[in-house]
Amino acid sequence: MLGTLEDGKVKRRSLDMEVTTVRVPVRVGHMGIITVETKAEVDIEEVKRTLRDFRSFPQHHNLPTAPKAPIILREEEDRPQPAKDLGVDDMAVYVGRIRYSGRALRLIALGNNLVRGAAGITVLTLEVMREMGLA
Repeated sequence: MLGTLEDGKVKRRSLDMEVTTVRVPVRVGHMGIITVETKAEVDIEEVKRTLRDFRSFPQHHNLPTAPKAPIILREEEDRPQPAKDLGVDDMAVYVGRIRYSGRALRLIALGNNLVRGAAGITVLTLEVMREMGLA
């Protein structure tokens, strides 16, 4: 989402972002409250569809620890929530509470900091490197 793979290297997209995280008293899970200011109007349904359909290198190469869907979109008003969403597919990132107003797109992202954020992402990174011939 933040870049593309070109000639075996990641080419970063030029995006201005401000990201806020909030620590809540849960055993597992990090939530990020993200606001992106857009230059032009966006269709919120297209944003949701893009998030829901997103696939990257690990999915295209069917890597063992890669989640089938790296982003799981939650449509409920009160989701994502660590206690309700984590434990289902902890290599995925849960996104919800998507709002769009005045060219500001706001959403909440939730990830398992122990599985996706530590051990799991390390294993997945090594799988990607091996697939690319770098390890």
